[in-house]
Amino acid sequence: MKDFFAKGDKNIRGDTINALIETHWEGKRLKGVLSNSPVTNKIIGALLKSAAFSFFAFDFTSALKNHFGATYQIALEAAGKRWLTYGNYMAGRPWASKTMWEISGSIYQKGPKSKNVQLTEIFDASQGRFDDNFGESISRSATRDLVNVKFPTAHRKWLEMEATLQLFSGMMRSTKVTRMVNGEPTEIMYKDAWEVRDGKIQLVEGVDPEWGQEGAKFLEFRNKLHQVNNLLQGAYAPFDQSRVERYAFFKLFNFMKKFFVPMFVHRLGMQTSKGKFGQERYNPGLMEMHKGFYITNISSLVKILRHGLKYIMYMTPDEVRAFKLLVMDFVRMYIIGMIISWLGWDDDDPQRISKLKDRSGALPSFLTDDEWSENWNVGGWLHNHAILLLMHVQGESGHFNPFSKRGMKDMLSIGTTTSIAMAPTIERYIDILLHFKYYITGEKKGFYQKDSGALKTQQEESAKMWRMIQMMFGIKGKTSDPATAIKNYSDAQKK
Repeated sequence: MKDFFAKGDKNIRGDTINALIETHWEGKRLKGVLSNSPVTNKIIGALLKSAAFSFFAFDFTSALKNHFGATYQIALEAAGKRWLTYGNYMAGRPWASKTMWEISGSIYQKGPKSKNVQLTEIFDASQGRFDDNFGESISRSATRDLVNVKFPTAHRKWLEMEATLQLFSGMMRSTKVTRMVNGEPTEIMYKDAWEVRDGKIQLVEGVDPEWGQEGAKFLEFRNKLHQVNNLLQGAYAPFDQSRVERYAFFKLFNFMKKFFVPMFVHRLGMQTSKGKFGQERYNPGLMEMHKGFYITNISSLVKILRHGLKYIMYMTPDEVRAFKLLVMDFVRMYIIGMIISWLGWDDDDPQRISKLKDRSGALPSFLTDDEWSENWNVGGWLHNHAILLLMHVQGESGHFNPFSKRGMKDMLSIGTTTSIAMAPTIERYIDILLHFKYYITGEKKGFYQKDSGALKTQQEESAKMWRMIQMMFGIKGKTSDPATAIKNYSDAQKK
């Protein structure tokens, strides 16, 4: 295919279009000398798959953190009332949960699906899911899923998609369309403009066909849905991946950081060219101008300092919206911190960890040490899990907040040269081999010198090698022993 722009032209937009053509029409998904090596790509793919399994398999705490972190961002955006209102977002949350259960129930179903499931599919609400699963239900079975080992991370994907459907539902309710009934125009929510006829999702009679599956307004809404979701949760769909993703080794360094660029742009995005510095940038997905709400607030502050407090009376709708988002961001972070304190966590209390352990004990299981689980208390265990979850949500939501404990550190760490994919793979394999040597030689540093958690592999005199092997398969101990998980998380934040 002929290049859209000549190679010699220095045109960023032209280069981007050329890259899109190569990637999505010519099938040249990879670029660079090492990227063209099948062996290199297989090795990197295996490392990323192994690392993802180690991080996410059976980790319900991480899945819940990911879910509530997403709902935090969606609810924050709803407060700005640009693409959805807070009232419509809250009213649509039950629909999202109901639809997820319908999707789960239709996995092995043959024949027409429910209206909600078909709506989710035609709008590709969780971008890329429909393409990935197209035709799968024909041959899908519980036995096949078991063989493909999908169940260890199924809970994470379920919760992730449920959060995405909350955004979809909120935007569908906030978008109004006109329906002609007996010659009279009636305004209805976009979600009510659909019905199932003869087993197929279709517009109800009286609605402009442009809102239908082949219409311009339908495509515009779907693109906007995808782009808003990118700004709030990150770009994970293949079509939205950055050009640098075509280089194999970048995948190692960008592993688990695909959220960064879109969410950074939503807060700090602006034009940086000479003469236009600080102005809005055109966002093709939204089909409108866009500027980060942090930048908008800085711009408003400059105008207030220049013109005085009277400028507040003349703030534009975008400036008011950006101010609401900023205030809500700080208020919600503060409220989460207050709830954590109210639940009994005092960072300055030297006895805080022992109090947590006394409150809950550890969940009894074949993996848990009997002495840790004999004092298990379900109420205290849930209490500690609530603290742990809120800590993770607070940390996740504070990624870009420079005044949070993690915010500035997280933004700076995006440029580090260490790949997080290496820790649970190559580094752990090396550690296992090293500790195997300690194990067979009986060296002291190969064994725990004191209890380090509730699992049997974390007890005094247990070989550290067994714990490392467990972690390769996603067995972390957070679920059974939230008190130790809180200690580890708190210590990591201080470092």
